[in-house]
Order: sequence, then C-alpha cells, then structure tokens
Amino acid sequence: MTDNSRNLWISKAKSGAFRAGAAASADECPNFAIDGLLPATGVSMWFGPGSTGKTQLLLWMAANLASPSDTGPTAWLERPIRKRGHILVLSAEDLREHLFSRIGGIARRLKSEFPQIDCQKLCDRLHVIPFLSLSEEEFCEKNPSLYQGKTSQWQGSMTLSGIEEFIEDWNSEAPEDDKIIGVIMDSAVSMAGFELSNSEATTNFLFRLNRVSERQSVFWAIVGHSPKAAVIREGDPLEGAVDRLRGAAMWSTSPRTVVELRLAGETEQLGDLQFLYPDLGRRDIVIANVVKSNSKDADFKPRVLRRLREGAFEDLTGRFPNVCASWDPTLPRGQKPQTFTSADSQDAVLTIISEMSGGGPEEETIKSQDLVAEFKRRQAEFPALQDIIPATGGEFKTRRGHLAFLLKALANEGHIKINRAGNLEKAKPAAALVRTA
Repeated sequence: MTDNSRNLWISKAKSGAFRAGAAASADECPNFAIDGLLPATGVSMWFGPGSTGKTQLLLWMAANLASPSDTGPTAWLERPIRKRGHILVLSAEDLREHLFSRIGGIARRLKSEFPQIDCQKLCDRLHVIPFLSLSEEEFCEKNPSLYQGKTSQWQGSMTLSGIEEFIEDWNSEAPEDDKIIGVIMDSAVSMAGFELSNSEATTNFLFRLNRVSERQSVFWAIVGHSPKAAVIREGDPLEGAVDRLRGAAMWSTSPRTVVELRLAGETEQLGDLQFLYPDLGRRDIVIANVVKSNSKDADFKPRVLRRLREGAFEDLTGRFPNVCASWDPTLPRGQKPQTFTSADSQDAVLTIISEMSGGGPEEETIKSQDLVAEFKRRQAEFPALQDIIPATGGEFKTRRGHLAFLLKALANEGHIKINRAGNLEKAKPAAALVRTA
C-alpha cells in the first residue's frame, strides 16, 4: 500500500482534483519575461562553445531586464520586455572586478542609447555573488555546488537553500518593481555539483529548480557548454543542435527553452557585414537562436549579434536579414529568399552610371541630381536596388541601404570619383565597369 500521508496528490487524484475541465474556458496566459525568448519562470539553458560570449550575453540581458520601463529599453533582441525587476547573478568562474567591469560597460552603453538611465541605480538592481572573490568568512563551503549526494540520495546543498531563502526574504519585503525576477547561473559545469552526464542527479536538480522557480515567480537562466568534439553541420546548423549541449538529455528536455550561441561560420552570409565592418575579428559576430522550447509562441528566429568592447552586443538581425537566410527556420519551408549583397547593388548602380555616360570619355561629369532622377526611374529594373534609398547626401555615406553608401564604395574601388559638390567627376566607360571575380 502507498503511504498517502506523504503523497497527498494520490488521494487528490482519486477524488478528481486534477481533472482538466476548467481548461475548456481557460484564457491564454503569456508566460514570458521577454516575448518568445525568456520564460518568466522555470529553467532556460544558454549554451555554446567556449569564448562565444554566453556570460556577456546574459549580463546584457540582465541589464535590460533591470532597467526601469520609463527610462530604459522596451525590447531586447526586437522582442518586448514583459517583466522587469532585480536580477541575481551567481558566478563560480569570474572574479568580482571582471564582472563589475562588464556590467559597468553594459550600463554605460545602455545610457548612451537611453540618456535618462541612471547607471548607478541600474547597477544596483543587479545582485552579483562572485563565489571566487568571497572570503572564507563570507563563504565557508568547499565549493559553490548547488546539488550534492550520491545515487538515490541527491539533495540541494546549503548554498542552494541559502539562495532560495535570500530570494524569498527579499521579495517578501520589496515593492513590486524591486522584486528579484530571475537568476543567472554561471555555469552548470562549475556549480551543479555533479557530473553533467548523471541523468538521475540532473533530473532531480532541474525538477527542484523548476518547481521552486514557479513558486517564487523567478526564472533561472543557466550557462551550459558544448563538448570540444561537437560538430556543426555545414549548411544546416540546426541539425543536432540540442545534442551539442553537454550533459544528460534532461539538460535539454527539462528546461523550457534552450538557446545556442556560436560564432558565425561558413553557413552564414557575412559579405555585407564584412564590407560595413572591415575590421571584424573572427570572434566578433555571434549567432544566437532558440533550438528547443516547450513554451507556446517561442521565437526561433536566429539573431546576428556583434560584440562590443563595452561588454554589450549590437543586434544586427534587422539590418542584415540575409545572414542566416539559408537555414532560418522561421522562413517558409522550401522557400529560399532572393538575397542580394552590397556587390550586387553596386553592380546595378554601375550599370546605370555606365549607360548614363554612354561609354563616352572618362572626364564626363554626371550631376548628382541627374543620377538620383535616373536611379528612381530605373530602380524597378534591378531587384538588387529595390530596398535602396536614393539619398546621396554626405550624412548617408555610412548608412547601409542608401545610394550614397554604394557610391562611396564604388569610389573606394576606383570605379568613380566624386567631387565636393557630390557630382560624379569621372566615370569609367562601359568596358571598364566589369567587376572582377
């Protein structure tokens, strides 16, 4: 016989307490802190190889969530922020000064975009526990493991109990806007307290986190890792993505959302990016995308991110929509979009200039207003020019998607020469306007 005194759910089930009749009239209940990307409660995994910016990304996300709604950003990675408050950062891998340097840089970057942000107040909404920097008097445990034990005897550590107690006490006294809404754990390898391939320990640990986070109304965002031998298939980086998360299967099945971070590679179309940012390093462009989610309305669109020195990222997804177009799961199946690079657009402009000059002498001058008029007249003939704005002013030379940007590129390559008045002082004849491969 089952001891029902310890398992009240059994007697409740027998009485019909768990029948789902109320579901027939239940309203949809959005449960995201950030729409489609970060569930408001439960565990989410953020994993990838070393040096892909996992900690940096989550600190950036934390600063966005901690910023007040009336002075800070309303969205993160183009998705609305639905829940704001304090964030608890647990780190067993970085020193206090390193974390503070990153957080300070991120706060100053946000202030440059949203001048009304108070950096001091924003940083005060992030609680950082850097276990490596704590003295033995402050933290007397042998390590910051959150779970401990052995087969059939796994249980939460004193550290985990202390974290849960801190959140409980803080939120019981804090006003609504100052409650802790989430925990960042960096990382699973250094803080779980067991070998990540141990299925039993993983199951117990994640069940505990998911259950307590639901009760406390907080999320747990955990940094995970990819094994060094993990392979990303060229042409289809989504295949086997979840399997690249180090550890037992429960690390990917139990969390509500799993996000992979990796450096951009051969699968991505980086031509336009490299043209606009010629000094990009190999680690400067990061691809982040949800590879698995149990949440309704999860956003599987891949994000293209550029690392910034300040510790934050710049989201380039909207400006460069074709970078991941060959494998983007949010695009219609079997339908590859027609993509155009800056070189395609430049070739189209060269054709217009060539035909305007009529293959005549190289000294022929084409006035700026004449070029703009001809560009507008013939723009529909060239698919690569459909999204180009016919603006030639100097302020548009650095803005991708403008005619001035393309003209500057052509001038840099020696195809044209632009005088101070903005007119084409010199245009090569048609025969010379052939771009070499």
